[in-house]
Order: sequence, then C-alpha cells, then structure tokens
Amino acid sequence: MNDKLMTYVKNHLDEITEISVSTNITGYLDTPYGKVIVKKQYLNEDTLSPFWKKLEFLFSSNFEKQRTCMNSLLAILSKNPHIPCPKLLGVDENLKISVFSFMDGDIWEPDEFPKNQSIEEQLGRFIGYNHCLNVDDVELPGAKSSDEFPKRLRDFLLQNVKSD
Repeated sequence: MNDKLMTYVKNHLDEITEISVSTNITGYLDTPYGKVIVKKQYLNEDTLSPFWKKLEFLFSSNFEKQRTCMNSLLAILSKNPHIPCPKLLGVDENLKISVFSFMDGDIWEPDEFPKNQSIEEQLGRFIGYNHCLNVDDVELPGAKSSDEFPKRLRDFLLQNVKSD
C-alpha cells in the first residue's frame, strides 16, 4: 500500500468528485500519484436494512470484513477474463474507506444497468465464470473459515420459513 497516496487521499476527502451514493459514497480523486476511486462506507452498522442484517447473519459478512478481505476477493475476480478488475491501493478502517486504481469507463445516469445486449452478455459471462469456481467456504474469500454456516442457515430457515 502506498502510504503517501493514502495520506493524500485522507487529507483531500472533501475534494472527491462523487459518482454514486448507495452502500458507499463512491467517487474519484485526482492525486499527484494519479486518479483513484475512493469508496467510503455510507451505511451505518447500527441501522442496517434487513438485507444487510441477513447477509451478516448468514455469511458472517460485514463492511469491515469486506474491506479486510478485498485483496483476496480481487485476486479471484482479476482472473475472470470477462470484466477487468481494479487494484486495491489502500484501506483506512478508521475512515471506513477503500482506495482503488482508476479505470476508464462510462457513468450511466440514472444509476441503472444500461440496456445493451453486448454488455448484458458480458455480465452474464462474468457471473457465469464466477459461479463455476470451486471455493472452500461460503464466507468471504480470505476470511477466517468457520463451520458455522450450516447452523446459521438452519436457524435462519427456522425463523423465516413458515410451514403449513
């Protein structure tokens, strides 16, 4: 990780040009080291939606763990030949930010998937490739593996599925 780049980013967070706001505030920043993408966690762990609560319950996934495991995830995704992957340049857990290499592309407004058959096919190939990979665990790549998933899944089903 480039300490000078991370220091620059931390000192210039208010200069980020915002691209989107969702789970994260995502934007780009011109730095003396080149343009970068910055993702800053937007959602608060104390007010998570049912989706994020269930994701954490079932897969032991939360924002901090996602940032911690990002290098392992990108190592897997970068092998996928269908969509290029950025490089993780740094993480600051105190500020809840991740900094990535900038990749050229188009921003679609409104923030929705463009209706374009070749893009749809490319995404389909990307997702299909990922689903053909063998993995050791259902948790995040690089996370400490546990044997808890079957119990969490059973507990989830018992709590959420009603029988007639």
